[in-house]
Amino acid sequence: MKKLLLLGLILLVLATIAYFGYQSYQKIEEKKVFTEQVKHLPQLSLFQWIDNKPKMNELPTIIMFFHPECEHCQYEAKTITEKKQAFSGINLWWISFADSSSIRAFSKEYHLYNQPNTSLAHLKTESVMKVFGSISVPHIFIYDKQKQLQKEFKGETKVEALLKYVVTQKSNHL
Repeated sequence: MKKLLLLGLILLVLATIAYFGYQSYQKIEEKKVFTEQVKHLPQLSLFQWIDNKPKMNELPTIIMFFHPECEHCQYEAKTITEKKQAFSGINLWWISFADSSSIRAFSKEYHLYNQPNTSLAHLKTESVMKVFGSISVPHIFIYDKQKQLQKEFKGETKVEALLKYVVTQKSNHL
């Protein structure tokens, strides 16, 4: 009886280890898929553009995932607006899973509609998960002129860091 109990306990421990090992393996594989997908600028048709669809051009592109109620996102918008001249040679895509009216109100409050090469879009949560994986806001992706991912920032990022990095990318491709 004791041997049977011990064998059952060992099998239970092995099954638990196998289960968690497989779960970890699945998460690693899933992360590889998302890492590969975000290496290239997503197609414009993926997003539900608000008011104006961006033009495809030869400028670097910054994708800013935000939520209108996020204080860090509000800080990002405020500081980018204050330095809008520095961002004039960059495509800025503000993407949110919030509803269109909230995105428009955010754009109006932070004067994003006045920025050159700035576009806003809604992306359903399911689509965010399919293309980018699990992300938090703010989350920033920087793509070069060839539409290849150069840098990813998770969380609030000082505008100076974005500009420094984008300027470096622009000068590397001249």
